[in-house]
Amino acid sequence: MLYRLRQLFFMILTLAVASVFLFLYLTVISLYPGTGVVRPYGPIEQSVQVKVEECRRVGPVSDQGLGYWWVCRLLIERDNGRTVEAVVGGSVVTPKELGRVVTIREACRDPGQNECAYGKPVSRVLELLYGVFQIFSRVLGVFFILMSLLYLLRVSVGAPTYFLLLDKWRGGKGRA
Repeated sequence: MLYRLRQLFFMILTLAVASVFLFLYLTVISLYPGTGVVRPYGPIEQSVQVKVEECRRVGPVSDQGLGYWWVCRLLIERDNGRTVEAVVGGSVVTPKELGRVVTIREACRDPGQNECAYGKPVSRVLELLYGVFQIFSRVLGVFFILMSLLYLLRVSVGAPTYFLLLDKWRGGKGRA
């Protein structure tokens, strides 16, 4: 029983640490002003003129991470005359630009320009660091999920069964 309680404690601790890392991840992503595209592997970025329609402040804890951030609604006029609305976070634009037309970068993943990301121009070095950070964050996320599942398995089956399963997995004879 003590073994299961200890494993349950470690599972909860792992999930708590993962939650802290999640908010740190969201904060770092919000600090990155670019579109999230790492050239030359993603869609092509282009400059677009947008009109800032409205902004709202989110925080101190939100889907933008830790801290206070501006989330703004933009209107983008396409070449074909179609007007598109977009919402950008991470303080890419602020209330200072409210009602004005500003130039930002756009990267669309589909030819119909329906799935686009918006941001400010950034250097290649910052793009590369962003890409490395994304890879590292995903690996860390998978690690936390696997550790939590391992602790959940240990809590569910108990010590004797867990070590019997471990011996069988390693190719041992097990203990009967």
